Amino acid sequence: MPTQIADIIVPAEFTAYIVENSLVSSALFQSGVAVPNGIMSAQLQAGAEFFTVPFWKDLPDTEANLSSDDPTVNSAPLKVSALQQIVRKSFVNQSWAQMDLASELSGSDALARIQNRVLAYWERQWEKRLIASLLGVLYSNVANNAADMVIDISGLSGASADFSGDAVIDAALTLGDRLGDVKMIAMHSTIYGVYVAISNPFSDGLKKVISLFFNASNGSGLRHLRSNRSRNQWSSRMWRRADA
Repeated sequence: MPTQIADIIVPAEFTAYIVENSLVSSALFQSGVAVPNGIMSAQLQAGAEFFTVPFWKDLPDTEANLSSDDPTVNSAPLKVSALQQIVRKSFVNQSWAQMDLASELSGSDALARIQNRVLAYWERQWEKRLIASLLGVLYSNVANNAADMVIDISGLSGASADFSGDAVIDAALTLGDRLGDVKMIAMHSTIYGVYVAISNPFSDGLKKVISLFFNASNGSGLRHLRSNRSRNQWSSRMWRRADA
């Protein structure tokens, strides 16, 4: 009887280790929208779980007095007020470990893999915290300021409930004449996919509004947005310097 497979040991062959990196994006954090603050960085080294940042409010826009030569008419002095912000510190940590024997038997250094991905791990963590912080600002505005900085179209019906250039403009215009302070738009990838896929009358306006904010740091000069609104027959324009 010849030697058969059952009579031998078939060696197992493996390729060299390849890697599987997370596809979770940290583009918002990496964009530079969050920048270090020297005062807060110094306070982080001062102990305690939180610290207070007092700040002066601006002078109120009280109507100026009319001057006269009447010596009995004096100006009533006004005041300036201060408020405070509470900054709570987050103490976070993470650890990884490997047994030398495990890496030796696997033929690949697990610790080297860990070292290569630590930065990406923390970037994803900061991304989640940044988004949570921005949502906190949003929810605070809804709860305490009558949602005057929020345009919520989710409760509308038909095309009015769809993501559109008009809706983006409406939301941006809640800033009024501070519109130029907007530097970027953050959105879920599914919503961005809707923007890419749409082909209706407002697509050009939406394309321009997305370009206006996402490409604000690229190039220079003046960018122009025009969005035609068929539902109320008027146009809105937003202007800002791309190098501002």
